[in-house]
Amino acid sequence: MKHKNLLLPFFKTEPTAASWFLKNPPTSVEATRHFSPSGFTLEQNYPHPFNPSTVISFQLPVASHVTLKVFDVNSREVATLVDGKLAAGNHVMTFAPAHSTSGLYFYKITAGKFSQTRKAVLMK
Repeated sequence: MKHKNLLLPFFKTEPTAASWFLKNPPTSVEATRHFSPSGFTLEQNYPHPFNPSTVISFQLPVASHVTLKVFDVNSREVATLVDGKLAAGNHVMTFAPAHSTSGLYFYKITAGKFSQTRKAVLMK
């Protein structure tokens, strides 16, 4: 227990960044920089594999008409997550198939001349 007593005077007399924040907590948070994607991107879904739902993220460098569709292994359309004009920036969609079976699915984004497809695995 003596080692605790030896350290306490040091922490009481020496100011640290942590002690300053404890005494002066921040009262607000402001964005100082806006992130603008430099290109079109379709991220891998998360979690992967998924059950019962998954998140699909994508980035648009400019406002675009976007379609984001999900297909099964037989190329049948399972869901349309987006079909419309979206602003530039980061976007997140959730895919939660209620009556789909376990297996491999594909999700495809089309935005202007950009098109990309990724795989997703549903495990029930």
